[in-house]
Amino acid sequence: MNKPTILKTERVDDIPLLLAQLERMGVQELLEQHFPTHGNWQGLSLGQVAIVWLSHILSQADHRMNQVQSWAEKRIESLGIILGQEVRALDLSDDRKTSVVFNLSKDESWINFEKDLSQRQLQVYDLKTERVRLDSTSVSGFHQENKEGLFRYGHSKDHRPDLPQLKLMMATDLKKYISDIKEKEIELEDISYDYANGKTVIIAKGYEQLYSCSLKEGKSEKIWSERRLIVYSIAHAQSQKQALQSRIDKTKQSLELLNQTRRGKKPFKDFQEFIQSAEQIITNNRVQSLFNLSFTEDVTQTHQRKYLGRPAGVIEKRTYQVEYNIDLDQVEQQMELLGWQVYATNHPKKELALADAVVAYRQEYLIEHCFGRLKGQPLSLRPMFLQREDHIKGLMRLLSIGLKLLTLVEFQVKRALEVDKSKLDGIYAGNPRRATAQPTTERLLASFKEITIVLIAVGAKIYTELTTLNPLQQKILQLLNFPSDIYTRLSSQSDDPP
Repeated sequence: MNKPTILKTERVDDIPLLLAQLERMGVQELLEQHFPTHGNWQGLSLGQVAIVWLSHILSQADHRMNQVQSWAEKRIESLGIILGQEVRALDLSDDRKTSVVFNLSKDESWINFEKDLSQRQLQVYDLKTERVRLDSTSVSGFHQENKEGLFRYGHSKDHRPDLPQLKLMMATDLKKYISDIKEKEIELEDISYDYANGKTVIIAKGYEQLYSCSLKEGKSEKIWSERRLIVYSIAHAQSQKQALQSRIDKTKQSLELLNQTRRGKKPFKDFQEFIQSAEQIITNNRVQSLFNLSFTEDVTQTHQRKYLGRPAGVIEKRTYQVEYNIDLDQVEQQMELLGWQVYATNHPKKELALADAVVAYRQEYLIEHCFGRLKGQPLSLRPMFLQREDHIKGLMRLLSIGLKLLTLVEFQVKRALEVDKSKLDGIYAGNPRRATAQPTTERLLASFKEITIVLIAVGAKIYTELTTLNPLQQKILQLLNFPSDIYTRLSSQSDDPP
């Protein structure tokens, strides 16, 4: 009898689930439809390269190109079974992935692809779209500024104004709208919110203005009207004012400590280093316009007598002081701007009143959560390692597909739990009894870690053995309406197993 021999072990983790979800979304099919490749392309198609790369990004929280080929080599048999064809490590080479981002950077093809992808999601998941909300974020990086390109200097949400950044939308100047309130004596409308405990509280005040807008595109010009909603959030203003006062107090304390001389404190090399240290404190606390600094240098000379072989001389001791003055007018002006936000919408007033728009915007954390996923884990847009702007644009578009996947998985599981009127437990490490009706995709995917297949050779035959899915993993697949076959097909079926 032939003795079984283990050839290799491959970790599959959440890869079958991710690839199954991408297939349901139609990503590969639509990519190949809108981004055709030349006839000499061999091996995995551009769409297949893209979905395998996306599964790596989502599984490993790493978008770097140079990590994918070695990752695929360790899962080459699993990927081949899932994709239904032979997979070579070279299919996931950096050249192939560069082709993916280069193709995705083509604007016209991307617009058509995204349109079809969005329409498919609306149909497959029965999504209701009364309105679409737009918001902005920025990503800074060590790139050269290009005033006609993607990376430019400006207000940084990453608190790195010294670095060029990629901005997705343009900011709005609040001063204009606040001055209108004073000059035109605009009456603000109270905006109330009904809390779950039955209390109704005024949460904001605001008003709106109608603007006519236009945009030139070549020889054509688009004209439209939009409503600008200028809103003062009471809680947001209070939070921002406390934060500003905290930064002012912290700056004062740090400047006072700078003046103190004590044992163990490293002395400054010269007057210029002292000045730079004080200015850095101002910059770090983002209060440059609020503090006026003045510096003094005191030189004390001490005569030293001759002693043994030491000659007589004069020793100079230099001490530095910084004095600050807080510009109270500037502080008042900044405080006046805090808590104000400007929203823009093309929804008519009869369909979306000012109060309704503000209440809808209270769901801001949802889109901010998406920004966090895009810039941090698992999509890891930051730090940005690519330099070519077309490649950066293509990568961002690839990551946006991954973001769609994350939100859709979350939506499907949440909706299924609502229908069943149940909660999901077992997904919190260290607290298996904790249950939730709104599990995140990240926690759902983490539940599939450590699933492996083992390749076993018995004589001339090769078998594969898959880790048995536990009840939690089977429950998640059920909530997503996926058959367990997306995993079990990785295990070979035989009437005469080893």
